[in-house]
Amino acid sequence: MRRAIAPMAVGAVAIAAALLLAWIGRAPFMPAYLAAWLLWGGVPVGALAVVLLRSAYGVRVASPARGIAIGMPVAALGFIPVLIWMRALYPWVAGSGPGTPWGRIWLGQGAFIFRTVAYWVAFCALAWWFAARRRAGERVAALAAAFVFAILATLASFDWIMSLEPSMHSGEFGLLILASAVATVCALGLLVGALIDAAEARTWRWWLGASSAVWAYLHFMQFLVMWSADLPSEAAWYLRRDAGPGRGFEWFGFIAGFVLPVSLLLPVRLPRIALAGFAGLALMAHAGEAIWFVVPSTQLTALSGAAEALLMVGAGLAIIGAVLLGSARERAA
Repeated sequence: MRRAIAPMAVGAVAIAAALLLAWIGRAPFMPAYLAAWLLWGGVPVGALAVVLLRSAYGVRVASPARGIAIGMPVAALGFIPVLIWMRALYPWVAGSGPGTPWGRIWLGQGAFIFRTVAYWVAFCALAWWFAARRRAGERVAALAAAFVFAILATLASFDWIMSLEPSMHSGEFGLLILASAVATVCALGLLVGALIDAAEARTWRWWLGASSAVWAYLHFMQFLVMWSADLPSEAAWYLRRDAGPGRGFEWFGFIAGFVLPVSLLLPVRLPRIALAGFAGLALMAHAGEAIWFVVPSTQLTALSGAAEALLMVGAGLAIIGAVLLGSARERAA
């Protein structure tokens, strides 16, 4: 219990400090908020994907995945500020959207809000049905739900992240965001497992290695397709992210988000402290990826960058504490 309360308390203080910093400096805060939400708000989405995949193949679902997926309504509530202050994020709100009639209809404020509500209602319903009830013997239903969930998550990624730059078009983008969420929740599961349960750590070790390989493959395929097409708008999207500290994020993500996690697939016995270190580095890699996705599309100041860092750390500590608390209660029961 104490191991859970401490990170939650520190996380709450960090989040409060981020809000205070943004208020004092009158800095653009929503880009920082969206980047932090993309990382940590995507954790229940990734956990639901793990629950559906494991249920579809008749494998026992690890308790942390169920517990995190049940927290889907919290992620939905966390997206409300994005809907309220969408003008600070999306250029199409001010009329700088697609030039086609269908594009303007799709990226209209009313349609955007309607689809967002529909996504979250569907995600919460799936989380309740397959995670909260804990029933077995639903393999066909889980497989069908996984297919529907993948389509909805792909569309949501297009709306929430890719539309930050309406000229960007990528068929792989939605699956890439979903794979990143799955890898993030696997890293979180491995970190918690390394801290409290060796058996859970062994399970999440293989999941993190496999999901990281899929994530890296989708990144490569998106880059390869865009490089082959050689369209100015898509090239500009990558060039903006390759400038300044962006290349550092890329190399760190390659090593900490791909090379190290995939090495966990090797049949080598590692101490739990090493597993926790690998998981922590993977979480940092996906935090950098969230910044890499969002920040180049917006304007950030030094103060909003500091607020972003505090939000990333604070929300992460709060979620780790919540997972530790849920795992402790389930083990006690």
